[in-house]
Amino acid sequence: MECTETKTLLLNVADLQPNEGQLESIGVHANPRQISEADYAKLVSSLREKNLTGVLPLKVYQHQGAWIVLGGNMRLRAMQEIGIEKVSCIVVPGDMDAESLNEIIIKDNSTFGTWDMDALANEWDADKLAAWGVDTPLGAGILDENGNYQAEDITEYEQAQILNPEDEYIIITCS
Repeated sequence: MECTETKTLLLNVADLQPNEGQLESIGVHANPRQISEADYAKLVSSLREKNLTGVLPLKVYQHQGAWIVLGGNMRLRAMQEIGIEKVSCIVVPGDMDAESLNEIIIKDNSTFGTWDMDALANEWDADKLAAWGVDTPLGAGILDENGNYQAEDITEYEQAQILNPEDEYIIITCS
């Protein structure tokens, strides 16, 4: 399989349009992705804290003189809200067929793999993961000096105690 050559451009956020169905005439569907208000707030906060739009480009397609975002519609909305002016964009070739464009829309928004929860729990900061939009089973929280997990935003759990790191499981005590 041959690699499709693309180019990356720095574009004005004001010149970009979310994919809301304006490509239906050529057989390309609107972005089917949704985001909860809580997750959107995390995204906005994340972009305010550290603007990584130069290394996390949007995927755009030019149609009738307009730049339509195929991948990164939620980030575009957040960038518009907080006033980011420019963003790095991967330009999808104009000669791609509708099926390939639809595939890009879906694949950009789906994850084929799963998280290694053991690695996330033991090697990563839970609060940063939550801020970056990673859903973990227990959410944000901290381990106290006794190894007890103190959930900050999950009230139905009083605590979870890590029994043994080699066992790769925890016990959740509910109130």
